[in-house]
Amino acid sequence: MKNQLEILKIAFGSQSFSSREATSVGVSRFSLSKYVKMGEIERVARSTYILPSYDPGDDFHFFDMAMIVKSNKNAVLCLVSALSYWGLTDLIPREIWIAIPNNIKSPKTASNRLRIIRPRDIKTGIIKQQISSEIIKITDRERSICEAFKYLGLESATTCLRMYLQQDAENIKFS
Repeated sequence: MKNQLEILKIAFGSQSFSSREATSVGVSRFSLSKYVKMGEIERVARSTYILPSYDPGDDFHFFDMAMIVKSNKNAVLCLVSALSYWGLTDLIPREIWIAIPNNIKSPKTASNRLRIIRPRDIKTGIIKQQISSEIIKITDRERSICEAFKYLGLESATTCLRMYLQQDAENIKFS
C-alpha cells in the first residue's frame, strides 16, 4: 500500500489530481479513500485530491474556487468570482459562481456556496488562467463585466465597469 502513495507523490507532487488521473497511474479509488482516512492525502472537491506538499501559490484565497472549477471539466469561473479575481469589484464573493452548459447536469459538491448560471454561449470570452497552481477556465475581464450587467444590479455592474476603466487608464503609457 505504501508504494501506491509513492506513485502519487512521484506522479503529481505539488499538483492536484482527480481520481481518474490516479487510476491511470495505477492507484485504485479504494486506496484513495484509505489514504484520505489516514490523512496522507486530502479530498478538496468531488473526485479531486491534493497531497500535503501541494502549494497553492500566491492565489491561495482563490483555492476553493479553482478546485470547484477543476472538479468539473465543463465549469467556467464567472461573475462575482471572476470579477473578484480580476480586481473589478468591491463585492465580497460569498458564493462560487460557475457557468456550465445547459445540457450538463449540475455538479455534485459538498459546498453549499455554489451559484450556477447557464448562459447560451459558453465559449466566447473564456480563457484559461493559472489560479492557485491550477489551470482553469475563467471568463475574461470584458465578458465578466458584460455578465455583471445581465445578472447583477445596475449599481454593482457600473462599479465594475468604472474599476475596469481605471485599471486600463493606469496601464496606458504616454510617450
